[in-house]
Amino acid sequence: MTSQTAEPFEFDALKGKVWIASLFFSSCPHECKSLNQAISALNRDPDFKDVQFVSVSVDPDVDSPQTLAEYAALFDADPEKWFFLTSDLPQVSQFGRAIDVPAAFKTHSRSLVLVDKYGKPRGQFRYNDAADIARLKAELPDVLAETADGSMSSDPSSPQTVPEKATQKSGGDGGPKT
Repeated sequence: MTSQTAEPFEFDALKGKVWIASLFFSSCPHECKSLNQAISALNRDPDFKDVQFVSVSVDPDVDSPQTLAEYAALFDADPEKWFFLTSDLPQVSQFGRAIDVPAAFKTHSRSLVLVDKYGKPRGQFRYNDAADIARLKAELPDVLAETADGSMSSDPSSPQTVPEKATQKSGGDGGPKT
């Protein structure tokens, strides 16, 4: 995949990090824009300071890296923390399968997928459902506090490092494991 900075994006860069995945397309004036406004609010929330965001376009013909950079600017997205990605539809569909969210040309999704430090999806949360966002906020500290052996850190604020052997690529694409 390619990021809004026109650089290749490797999912290995997310090893050892908690992240939230979503699907969108920039020409969608309603649902996708609302989705990304909700992500922007989470991005500003101090509880999410140690969380990365990965938004994958389902319209690669329109969503070039330049288009994604302009779109990301609408949400004040820091390209080191919030990645807007594009790729061909087969790779986007594979990503969707990995996070258990249908990903086809210009499909809409209300799902935010919490992914743990090992690339494992931990739950889906509807961005426009206050109860789901509350559940996401309730589950996040435990996911952030997990250590390499799956146990909880005694100090949830202490950073954790995931050993190389704890993460593996799936199918050679470097995307989330299923």
